[in-house]
Amino acid sequence: MPLWKVYHPDGAYTAQDKKDLSERVTSLYASVPIPKFYVVFIFEEISRDSCFVGGEAK
Repeated sequence: MPLWKVYHPDGAYTAQDKKDLSERVTSLYASVPIPKFYVVFIFEEISRDSCFVGGEAK
């Protein structure tokens, strides 16, 4: 069962962006074929003070 966890900054994606991305990736899996209901997306918003790369806030 494909599980996609997408971590992103607050406000990086609109609700429509999330829907579009999940539909496009799901259609790729469906072409294998894998049933669409197996594909799960979780979008996790991360506040700017909660992500650091190389010691720097991102």
